[in-house]
Amino acid sequence: MVDVRRSASPRRARLLGVISCAFVVAAAMLTSVTPASAAGQTPLNKNLLVNPGAEAGPTGARLIPGWTHGGDFGVVKYGTAGGFPTVAESHRIRGGSQFFSAGSQVDANNCASASQIVPIVGRNQQLRGKHLEVLLSAYLATYGNQTDAAEVQLDFYDGSKTRFDGLVEPEVSATNGLFEHQTATPYKLSAKTRYIGISLLTYSHQGQYCDGYFDKLSLKLSLT
Repeated sequence: MVDVRRSASPRRARLLGVISCAFVVAAAMLTSVTPASAAGQTPLNKNLLVNPGAEAGPTGARLIPGWTHGGDFGVVKYGTAGGFPTVAESHRIRGGSQFFSAGSQVDANNCASASQIVPIVGRNQQLRGKHLEVLLSAYLATYGNQTDAAEVQLDFYDGSKTRFDGLVEPEVSATNGLFEHQTATPYKLSAKTRYIGISLLTYSHQGQYCDGYFDKLSLKLSLT
């Protein structure tokens, strides 16, 4: 398990800029408001993501419940032929029956991504006192020993939906279809935080399929 916080590298700046714009649109529409957040106050110590393990929606879904995504980023069943994570791997990590996969390349240089927006509601007092932190964890995998890399990023937005900071988990590559549990160092939220965006990224892909796999994503708030 890796525990580290760092900023996005320059080689992904173009891709992350596109995703950031998509997050702003999603935040404006609030298409991914979690039921807990919509109830009046964002809860503590509870996973705030909708469909965090790809279990909602059919295999191969082009419309994944809870997520905004491009290309053919979709859902794959454990044990699917072609080098995908096996049923035994699902049992090992308790991953259920399905996981997220980036799918075919969008173009020669880019892979599809998926994103979700979580609004922070009714927590202004804790935010002003800098008493809230975000906890991020995920299971990430890639195919064989290829160069494909999988990564999860958080972006933080103010009330006008302007991005002002970001947090990137460690990347994984060449995992041979085995999921690695990654956690990011707890991040103390700024007083101006009103939305958190999460994105699932794949890059440095080899071949026409972007082999970035994601499962058991978790985004929680806690008091410090």
